Amino acid sequence: MGYAKELLIRRQELGARVGETDDAVCDSCFADPYVQEWVRTNADRNDCTFCGRSEPNCAVDIDEVWELISFGLRQEWDHAEEWSSHVAQYTSYDVADSFDPELFANDDLRTAFIDTFSDWAFCERDPYGLSQDRAYAVGWEQFCEHVKHRTRFLFQVEPGTEQKEHWSYDGVSVGALLGAVAESCSASGLIQRIAEGTSIYRARLDLPTVSFSHASELGTAAADDHRHPNRMSPAGIPMFYGAFSAETAIAETFDPAADKATEVIATVGTFVPSRDLRVLDLSQLPDMPSICEEGSAARRADARFLRAFARDISQPVPRDDRVHVEYVPTQIVCEYFRRLYRDDEGVLDGIVFPSARRGGEAAVVLFVEHDACVDAPGSGKDRLELRLTDRHLFGPGLASLVAPAR
Repeated sequence: MGYAKELLIRRQELGARVGETDDAVCDSCFADPYVQEWVRTNADRNDCTFCGRSEPNCAVDIDEVWELISFGLRQEWDHAEEWSSHVAQYTSYDVADSFDPELFANDDLRTAFIDTFSDWAFCERDPYGLSQDRAYAVGWEQFCEHVKHRTRFLFQVEPGTEQKEHWSYDGVSVGALLGAVAESCSASGLIQRIAEGTSIYRARLDLPTVSFSHASELGTAAADDHRHPNRMSPAGIPMFYGAFSAETAIAETFDPAADKATEVIATVGTFVPSRDLRVLDLSQLPDMPSICEEGSAARRADARFLRAFARDISQPVPRDDRVHVEYVPTQIVCEYFRRLYRDDEGVLDGIVFPSARRGGEAAVVLFVEHDACVDAPGSGKDRLELRLTDRHLFGPGLASLVAPAR
């Protein structure tokens, strides 16, 4: 059998309409870096049908691209006809939605994909079990429900929640969830460093008649003064909440619905760490691996879960006198990374997360207690310290600094 005929049979087995056009496509029509590079490497056509680009060897035969995408789809999708009639079925339009905007940068190319694969009735790769990312998502939902409304302190040893394998088609057990989160974070390269001397800002609000000048006032609260729970810490266990700009520190602290916007001012202290910090950084997640890259299914599952996890962990909870159980799951996650997480380089000093109140910016919680926030140049003790180097007053009119997160 000739190569051309064999290639046609392979493509037809994958369910795509191929060989019906003489179209070609260039790398600029894709948003996926892996596919862009593949097109540049294999380009032997001079004109792109979809964007009109015309230059020597800038495009590749569209059927070759459909073959690449077809084999990529097989990592997450299957022919529904290979399973029973009871499985949920999806169209090529549904599949295009599932990976947009990560694959296509041209609407006409996206439409061509939908048309080319319109004869393929899709189903999930294993329609009778949970995919890895769905297992993570279900596990996180069950974990949140469990620790908020059933067992808060002994969930890891309660019968029925004991640790199982990392993930299975039944999901991730409540007891294994924290380990699964840590493994995903580590595998995705989310353990990062904040350099010694980096400015970290912390805001404190009060009326204009009140003044704060020292690290003991602007840094982490004393345990006896930490009466209200926060996103990452329960009452009585204070931590250092800050940001990498004064405006973001204020936005994370100031609540227009709860604070008297016309009267409140903010004192912002600038702190610098006495050494490099090791943190879990949820603010700069890695790019989604290409669906067309062989063996990317597990990394794509990690990436999808971490994106959803980062959104959940950064959501604001109203600041009032109510007891918000919504804080409990993130408090437990934070305590796990503070007290139990270890890798070859040791322990972590904090967690960086997307700001929910200032789009595109990041906030940070550091595992630094009250007595380790010191006035510059510091105490000279052989320990991690946050040293106050400057302070500034902002306000009134703080509401203008709060912008919705993107």
